Amino acid sequence: MPNSAPGLGGNPPLATYEASLGLPEGFAGRPHPEHPGPRVREVLELRERNRRRGYLLGVLLAYVGVAEDLLGHEGAESLPGVFEVHPPHEFYANGKRLNTLTLGPPEHSISLRTYYNAVEQAILGGLLRIGYPNSAPHATQSWSQHRREFEVICEMSPGERTQLAKLLWTEVLALEEQRGRSGQRREIRPFEYLIRHFPNTCRGEPAGSVLQGLAYAYYRADSPNVTLRVHKVGSGSARVGSAGDVDGWIGDTLELTVEVKDMDITEAELHQFHQFVKHLDRWPNATAVALALTFTPEAVDWLREREILAFDRERMQSNVAYWDLPKQRLAVQELLHYLAVVQRSPKLLGRFREFCAEHGVPLGGEPATPVPGQPTAPVPAPSPEPVLFPAPDGAAAHQR
Repeated sequence: MPNSAPGLGGNPPLATYEASLGLPEGFAGRPHPEHPGPRVREVLELRERNRRRGYLLGVLLAYVGVAEDLLGHEGAESLPGVFEVHPPHEFYANGKRLNTLTLGPPEHSISLRTYYNAVEQAILGGLLRIGYPNSAPHATQSWSQHRREFEVICEMSPGERTQLAKLLWTEVLALEEQRGRSGQRREIRPFEYLIRHFPNTCRGEPAGSVLQGLAYAYYRADSPNVTLRVHKVGSGSARVGSAGDVDGWIGDTLELTVEVKDMDITEAELHQFHQFVKHLDRWPNATAVALALTFTPEAVDWLREREILAFDRERMQSNVAYWDLPKQRLAVQELLHYLAVVQRSPKLLGRFREFCAEHGVPLGGEPATPVPGQPTAPVPAPSPEPVLFPAPDGAAAHQR
């Protein structure tokens, strides 16, 4: 018997879920009386008396499925005195006592739990009705308190069972639904887009300011447990008493430090990290990161020997691909903060604002407004796994 619903949410007719509920084909299309008769009213009245038992709605729908299965196997339309003809089974074949309604001949044993599971899956997993309880064991174990309802359902004509099921289905659809946002257009992933597409420092702008701003924004969003200290480029770490260009503190302890070099790092440029390495000797437990345009394998090895992690924009973009949208928005705001409040280069800030406006990147945490004629940001192929503090290729991420 199928156990999955054909769709998600909405208010589909019962016919849509016939197969999922284990009902016979054409069940929902049976002719039935316009108004409920005595048997249907009795079941509904019993349901009303026990309305606080939210699961009873599903039990009654499952009862209909069990009755249809049992009667279909016997070739009968109704069966008065069902428990006299088919006494409920009391034990499993291994001698263990049953705790749910199970009946029918040995060659066609029918379990309430099977049908109830299908009903619960349809209500919770298919229709997304959050107001329905997730309590299959308790619901099916309580069947003996609702024997009369099942007896009456088996006494009904086929049309009456369809009528009852439709009335119960209406109650199901009236439950609160978990709403999605399926009508909305997928928004640009703003920080990921900036890392990938926003050009590096241009002529007339402070050299290295874009890369340093990206470093600050990245760790501001990704490491909220540390207090970041950052200065404009050119301040000089030694002059301002910093270990790196971006330092992350917890209390009076340096926990994270990032040295930013807006260049391709080869062995010839490694001398520029000597002062950074000296600071790391004072803070052996700080996570140290070198951010640059590229690194040669020899440079990566040199940094790794000193427990410094090589980082570039490509790896940063791969990591950010795993971030949720609010986290990316936060990083964009922090990049704006760095450019506007820390670096304060009118030319760079103007170029950044213009780029964001042209490409539909929001700057205030608001959803992006797609710009006519501008394509949305391409969705990158994610890296095999997120690298929280990236290590060079072939090396595991580690801390000092």
